[in-house]
Amino acid sequence: MEYRLSIKDTDYNSPALDWLRCGQKMGWVKVVEQVSSLQLPDIDLRMQKIFHELEAKKIIKHKYDYAWIMQLIDEKKIEEVAPFKTVPSFRSYLLQLGIEVAGVSTLSQYYNTVTGDYPNWEFTDTDNRGERLRRINVAGKFYAAYLNDVNRGFSEDLSE
Repeated sequence: MEYRLSIKDTDYNSPALDWLRCGQKMGWVKVVEQVSSLQLPDIDLRMQKIFHELEAKKIIKHKYDYAWIMQLIDEKKIEEVAPFKTVPSFRSYLLQLGIEVAGVSTLSQYYNTVTGDYPNWEFTDTDNRGERLRRINVAGKFYAAYLNDVNRGFSEDLSE
């Protein structure tokens, strides 16, 4: 007997579908057709790539570290990405990119601790200098990776 399921790319990684992923690993479920229903714009693909690189390098250590990146974007440091008006809209954007992120309340809690302008941020929830620098470093590494990616694309365009 064969059943066909149509699952959005963004829903596939939800905890509710653990049974499906487990079934695939065990060989009980077979993927007969995989169609990407989501074609991301170039900037979103670049952002996705940068997020994955930062996670792989353990720069993003906590799911709430994305709050620092949202703060950086909202300060209009990333010109190609419009500032996010709300934490839920930023979280939805990350989920659309397939990024595992903290919940809205956790992201909001951390996002709201930032005062000042990057890179001179202060945090109302910690006096620990090392943690303050780590958080600023998350945003800084993201910004550097973004600029590096933009410059690489620019130099590739020039060489064509």
